[in-house]
Amino acid sequence: MRTIKSLTEIRDEGDQSALYITIGNFDGVHRGHSEFIHEIKKVATETCAKLVAITFVPHPNFIIRPSDYFLINSYEERRTLLENIGIDYLYEIDFDRDFSTLLPTVFLDKFILVDRNISGLFFGHDFVFGSNKSGGHDLAADYCRSRGVELTILEKFLVKGERVSSSLVRDLIRAGDVKKAAGFLGRNYHISGTVIRGMGRGRELGYSTANINYSKDIVIPSNGVYCTQTTYKGITYSSITNVGLNPTFNDITEVSIETHLLDFNRDIYGETISVSFIHRIRDERKFNSRAELVAQIKADVKRAKL
Repeated sequence: MRTIKSLTEIRDEGDQSALYITIGNFDGVHRGHSEFIHEIKKVATETCAKLVAITFVPHPNFIIRPSDYFLINSYEERRTLLENIGIDYLYEIDFDRDFSTLLPTVFLDKFILVDRNISGLFFGHDFVFGSNKSGGHDLAADYCRSRGVELTILEKFLVKGERVSSSLVRDLIRAGDVKKAAGFLGRNYHISGTVIRGMGRGRELGYSTANINYSKDIVIPSNGVYCTQTTYKGITYSSITNVGLNPTFNDITEVSIETHLLDFNRDIYGETISVSFIHRIRDERKFNSRAELVAQIKADVKRAKL
């Protein structure tokens, strides 16, 4: 997969293939995204065409409604996921305040309909675009058809009767229902980051933890203890992970993500790890003593080993 900043780059590199294009935010690259990209890829392969995914950096939400803890994946992780499901070219458009005010037809003319070899344009069933989301399916279909490009609207994808969407996945993660979120993502939700020094209390209690310096752009599960798997240097270890404010000691003000790797005893400060959330074990709560906390951690570890 090649990441590009304009469709004209494809021709400049000598690739004269016909193009199938789809547009979206693709946050999380969930099962719905994968399903319709596979559909388009099948058609593209049959006609020896190339598949182009168009997306935005940063996610429009950060410009229109700025907020922390939003993305399901980092932009680099999104690139990897899209490459893995068969995208040939990833066109990343810089999204800023000026871009957000473009009329739908201006967006189509300036960024999409600049290539004469476009064989088809594909929108998700709920995709809208342009200033104030004023560009819908009917407008896009009529405008593209007048320029010789057929627009196809892809059907919504359901899992057990529920429509898959990035918003739904975010809500499930925020609620701590990481197991159900995995069913929609097609994989376990994970958070990656470097290991930083915390209060050192886990070691004092006999259960050393890796404290993750996570990005504030990424959505995090609700406070609680989770059964997880932690990957370090290509090796995956069973683990338990606490997300929260350590109410027993009440000495931090920002949510921490601390992971205890089972059967692991190495100093990994400054190293990168990835924590995949399997299921929620319990709520985070305040304990009356260290002994009570240690007993609960021991029980959590036992559940994680099952």
